[in-house]
Amino acid sequence: MATLLEQNAERMKALGHPVRLAILRRVVQGRPEGTPAGEIQEHVGIPASTLSHHLACLAETGLLCVER
Repeated sequence: MATLLEQNAERMKALGHPVRLAILRRVVQGRPEGTPAGEIQEHVGIPASTLSHHLACLAETGLLCVER
């Protein structure tokens, strides 16, 4: 099991990518009930498959909760 320090380092690593940072910023500034993927995609201007990859990375580190 990863230590808290290791978990936080992984989160910082995930946020080191400008697109992921933009995604998280959009979600934080979004609606309380959540931000639809299409809205995020439109805001950051990337293909759906690329957005999916970035969302998975953010969810894997615990920065986002993804619902389908």
